[in-house]
Amino acid sequence: MQKSVQPVEEPVGESRLTSSYYVGRLTVELPPEARVESVVAASRSALQRRGYTIRRSEATGDSGCVIAGAPNDERSVRVDARLIADSTRLRVRFEPWGDHAASTAIVEDVLSSLGY
Repeated sequence: MQKSVQPVEEPVGESRLTSSYYVGRLTVELPPEARVESVVAASRSALQRRGYTIRRSEATGDSGCVIAGAPNDERSVRVDARLIADSTRLRVRFEPWGDHAASTAIVEDVLSSLGY
């Protein structure tokens, strides 16, 4: 019998928000006042402060993403923001296998920039 992989849920940063790490992706549901454009801008700034090379950054009112190269590393990271029913979803994924600690650090920087 095969065990199923369960998401790891934990509080993130100074906020009362909860992150969920599952299959290499860290996801946080932000309050509805967190606009996609602001989340993308905060993500871009957080990555640049950490020495990442921004390869692509785009945002609309509904969704956006930042793709960046990790410093001193072959990996890339993708940060997505998407407006959903009653919140803005922030999702971070390192390619190819994910990195829980690095994803959490980026999310904490983004949340701090946004005031959460």
